[in-house]
Amino acid sequence: MATTIALANATSAVLAAANDTSAVAATAAATQPISGGDTTFMFLSTLLVQFMTPGLALFYSGMVGTESTVTVMFQSFVSLGLIFVLWVVVAFSLTFGTPWISVGGYYFLGDPSTYFMLRGVTIYEPLQRASQVVVKGFPGMLFMAFQAMFAVITPALISGAFVDRLRFGPYMFFISVWLLLVYCPLGYWNWGGG
Repeated sequence: MATTIALANATSAVLAAANDTSAVAATAAATQPISGGDTTFMFLSTLLVQFMTPGLALFYSGMVGTESTVTVMFQSFVSLGLIFVLWVVVAFSLTFGTPWISVGGYYFLGDPSTYFMLRGVTIYEPLQRASQVVVKGFPGMLFMAFQAMFAVITPALISGAFVDRLRFGPYMFFISVWLLLVYCPLGYWNWGGG
């Protein structure tokens, strides 16, 4: 009889603990810090910024002569591909990585090995740097894509300044070097913690 009562008490204690919604909610909040609303908003914002590059290509192609229309559009679309690849490989890490190069105690560039080839950037949790959450509420991969779209549109904006003045090969070289030497340090100063 005593064994049955002890078993009933233990069972009711286990059921009470299982029905405690605050413990379940706290565990879920600790393991899933991603908000559906924030993620949806950032995803739509990323798409809108991505559509700016083709829109800019159409705008610039309407402002130049017919002989330069294809070149201007091609420059914008190549910017989309080339800059995104550079961003994934190293530029995201230079912009949002752990502090790397300092002058006078002020850091101005992130460590390229922090997120090299998106190592440590997941779709399941927010972006973290040195065990600290960089952005809250949405996945690190989405944050990377959002920032990449701004890195893509910036050289495309510059391309309007040298229509018919620069061949395609030097243009690709220029936007690559510009991304790594100008955009990444300035991005680190403003958003990366420098």
